[in-house]
Amino acid sequence: MSWIPVPAASPFRLYSISGADAFPSGFQVIPGSLFFIQLLSLSEYTVVMLYLFVPLYSEAADLIHHLQLKKRNYVHGIDSFVSAEGQTVLTLTGSGKDSAIAVISAILAVLVPGRDDFMLMFGSGAGTDSRMHGLYQACVIEDEVLNRRYYPDMMWKTDVPWAYFVTVSAVKGKEELQAYRNSDMPVLVDMESAGACYAGSRHLGPHQMLFLRFVSDNGESVRAEDMKEMAAGYTQKIVSIMDMLESVKQQQKNVRVDEALLEETARYMHASVTMERQLRQLFVYAAAAGVDLSDPIRDLMKQECRTREEGKKVLHVIAEMLDA
Repeated sequence: MSWIPVPAASPFRLYSISGADAFPSGFQVIPGSLFFIQLLSLSEYTVVMLYLFVPLYSEAADLIHHLQLKKRNYVHGIDSFVSAEGQTVLTLTGSGKDSAIAVISAILAVLVPGRDDFMLMFGSGAGTDSRMHGLYQACVIEDEVLNRRYYPDMMWKTDVPWAYFVTVSAVKGKEELQAYRNSDMPVLVDMESAGACYAGSRHLGPHQMLFLRFVSDNGESVRAEDMKEMAAGYTQKIVSIMDMLESVKQQQKNVRVDEALLEETARYMHASVTMERQLRQLFVYAAAAGVDLSDPIRDLMKQECRTREEGKKVLHVIAEMLDA
């Protein structure tokens, strides 16, 4: 009997029956197949997976080398690289929003992320101001074509500065980039982030996604070798953020929240499923940080909340309680 490797995120173990004389107890044969499955108990299924998506190999090369990732194609035609323990999967999305949507949707559909898993996108972008340099974290992602905005969870605080990401459909020249400048915050232009956020949100909540980009140019073309060298300069920072995410996620897995208060607050807010997931994560953040939300939330619920739109404002107020 031999192991057949499957993603660490999968709640089952798959064995080949070649050479096996008998089926162990607790196993179930897949009809018409040469495999049988042992379902893991929930206590065993505790792995926190990190799904790392990078558009180009030149942007990912040093990370792949540093993390000692090995090539593994979970989906035909899509290049993925996995860590030895199977908890980190890096996938190349290719260039452009449509490619990012297709690749990320396929990978997440196959690997099926859990509620404790996380998606991190890393890549390059064009700065709209010649003074912009270094690594940025998205606080807003705008799809220019659809005029749609996404809001990644800002509770994940790193020492990376915030920026407004704009996803465009074609490479912009230096003069064209000037039109995206904003006096309130840095604006970084890319071609994948909105697609990645859209595809990721089909499987993950906003609190499970983080988007990081470094400024590679201000409208000039960049050679692959130069891109590779620039990206390598951010490897240690990305790895430290990955370590932070894993550490926090592991801590949060053992956190218990006040389910009765959570349910009562969700009803008060007229919360949708997505809003309730965000609310739960805020409760987890609070419990992990030792912050008691009971009295502030009960004071908040003394005010009338008549619609879901008003409930969204309540959600924002609760988030601000933790950000204070």
